[in-house]
Amino acid sequence: MHRIQDHIPVLIILMLLNIFALFSNSCYYKSYSKKYDAFYAAYQDTVVTLERTMCYGPCPSYRLLVYGDGTVIYEGRIYVKKKKRIISHIPANDVKKIVDKFMEHDFFSLKSRYKDENSCAVWATDNSTVIISLKTNNKSDVIEHYFGCCTEIFVNSAPIHSKSFNQLCELENYIDDMVNICQWTE
Repeated sequence: MHRIQDHIPVLIILMLLNIFALFSNSCYYKSYSKKYDAFYAAYQDTVVTLERTMCYGPCPSYRLLVYGDGTVIYEGRIYVKKKKRIISHIPANDVKKIVDKFMEHDFFSLKSRYKDENSCAVWATDNSTVIISLKTNNKSDVIEHYFGCCTEIFVNSAPIHSKSFNQLCELENYIDDMVNICQWTE
């Protein structure tokens, strides 16, 4: 028969290992928490909006709001699968990627309207408009992009869109992809 005194060294070692494990985990969580808090502070005021309006035809019409914490609010209107308000979530790091894409395309230096005859090489009626905005770090801007506004130059009968037109289209599609818009519209 074993006496409890024989097991005291093993019990002490196990208690010390448990104390060490608790201490090392709390240090990890503190450093993780600091990183998360710094990330959240940088994007807590961020709001991205993308609104696609109706057209004369079956254009999907909806509005998206994406907040810095990853909250997504979708409002389906017409020619979409979900015609209601849905609250969803994307990873906060995806919000950072969206904001980075805005910066990559120099969003704050683009024109505020691609909507009328003065800003379009070719003008067509009955198309939808995309209204896109970014508010982050005390800066904000809104751009209206009318799809009847064709800012094309034709070279050898092939259309070449202006750089800003392509940037807007890419940015709009990127936001849709990041929130997986197809789950609500198709």
